[in-house]
Amino acid sequence: MQNRQILCEKICGALRLMTELPEDFTYDYPLFDQFDGRPHLALSSINALELVVIIYETWHIDVPMEDIRKLVSVNAIADYLEDAGAAESDEAGGQV
Repeated sequence: MQNRQILCEKICGALRLMTELPEDFTYDYPLFDQFDGRPHLALSSINALELVVIIYETWHIDVPMEDIRKLVSVNAIADYLEDAGAAESDEAGGQV
């Protein structure tokens, strides 16, 4: 998954986060509290379920419950999708 910007836009747009991203946001920025003292976006368990729906609807990848904890950042999600064989897509659903 080379185009992490598109992935980030899809995730943030669907979860309505675009205006809430911190200045130091990178694709490795934690989406959820990792309980290690690092700043994070403080997504909730409901957001995690929404993320699973976004992944399924966009890339047709079914994320098992035990894999949700792997989706900790944009980079982690991109790696997960790549490992699952997802094709990259743009906003219209076509190939990038």
